Amino acid sequence: KTVTVGMIIGTRATGTPEAAQANVEKIHSWWVAFVDKNGIVRHVESRPAALTSYVEEERVEMNLPTGTYTLYAFANISQEELKSKTGVAFVEGSAYPSAVKTVGYAIAMPWAPDKELPMSGWQEVRVTGRTNEVFSIEVVRMLAKMEVRYTNESRKKITINSLKL
Repeated sequence: KTVTVGMIIGTRATGTPEAAQANVEKIHSWWVAFVDKNGIVRHVESRPAALTSYVEEERVEMNLPTGTYTLYAFANISQEELKSKTGVAFVEGSAYPSAVKTVGYAIAMPWAPDKELPMSGWQEVRVTGRTNEVFSIEVVRMLAKMEVRYTNESRKKITINSLKL
């Protein structure tokens, strides 16, 4: 049975309760793959093309068959870009790519500072068909943001030749 459900996709852009510093830290594009309990990709939902703003959260409605799904969500990285960088592709009617569990490690670095940060997330949901059914999925950065500050408390001038994290 196919039912109408609401889905909220969102991010806490910085991981702390502070506002994102730039649009690249927000969601600009997104897509979500719905994988059934047998491991088959049953549906892929994308952000409607008419929506072009940067958001920290967005709600859409869609039609889905009732059942239990594992959702794999991606923001700011297209299906084509994900496939070219990692070899991972979600194709409706096909088995889900098991390599998706390690996809965050495979994104090519460095990432341009003015390019929207890729985000991902996964979650299990059960679509029951109850009235006004809504579920949420959070996406988090696939790349870390770090800020390093140096101080020299000695009286001598020093030069940093390299730094390794």
